[in-house]
Amino acid sequence: MQSFKVKGKGLYLILTLFVCSKMVAQTTDALSTYTPYSLFGVGDVSRPGTAFNKSMGSIGIGVKDMRYINYLNPASIVERDSLSFMADFGMEQNNHYLSGNGVKSAYNSFNMHHLLITLPIYKRSTFIIGAVPFSSVGYKFAKKETDPEIINEMGDVEYQKYGTGSISQLLAGASVKIKNFAIGAEGIYYFGTIDRYSNVVFSSSTTYRQI
Repeated sequence: MQSFKVKGKGLYLILTLFVCSKMVAQTTDALSTYTPYSLFGVGDVSRPGTAFNKSMGSIGIGVKDMRYINYLNPASIVERDSLSFMADFGMEQNNHYLSGNGVKSAYNSFNMHHLLITLPIYKRSTFIIGAVPFSSVGYKFAKKETDPEIINEMGDVEYQKYGTGSISQLLAGASVKIKNFAIGAEGIYYFGTIDRYSNVVFSSSTTYRQI
């Protein structure tokens, strides 16, 4: 029983560090994604599931396998070794290449994706806790004014837009199996920040200041 407590504390510590690292990453200047579509709403919504789910076309509800943690179906997490812990940690790397109107850009991103932990409660019951991504925001645009009247009046003007941040899900749930029937429930808490900035830069005017 003592080893059970030690392992449990270690897993909870890993989860805490993972959540904290997600929050700290949001305060840095590095973009977790890079797409103009993240300009709107909550940003670029992540595809749900782990590598196991995504390798099967993001199927989740109909999958039950004791070798993997399937948080998309809380009832399925009871299908596991009832005497051991399970943990699933994932990383994600993306290559973004954008082009349009003769302009091209490329951006590479590498992020922590998810951390999931399941542990036995009592006989045929299992508890799950974890953190998974929900959406991410990352864009940086700049456009120079080309209207001659505005340039004559204000000088060189540049419009800038910048956005960064992400929203993650902290989940906890449980599942119990009664004969050949399993039932599960899961609660989700959304956390994170999204920052968006718009600037107007007057680079050659002494009358107007940057806003």
